[in-house]
Amino acid sequence: MEREIENEVPYQTIYKRPNADNPEGKISGGDKGKTIRVWKYVYQNGKLKEKKKVSYDRYKPLAKTIYTKNLPEGAEYS
Repeated sequence: MEREIENEVPYQTIYKRPNADNPEGKISGGDKGKTIRVWKYVYQNGKLKEKKKVSYDRYKPLAKTIYTKNLPEGAEYS
């Protein structure tokens, strides 16, 4: 089996005001989106007999959320 990352999409960073459930400085998420192919290789007597695509999966990016009272310059709360 072989996994091939075909494409990556950057994640967005969003800022929120801290609250009781999400204190100042808490960070969650932050994962790139990806398009991944998975291949299966079948060998016979040491030679490649077959290469078969097992799956083609797309994962959306997961935004990074930062809870802060001090926004970076140019940033806004969402």
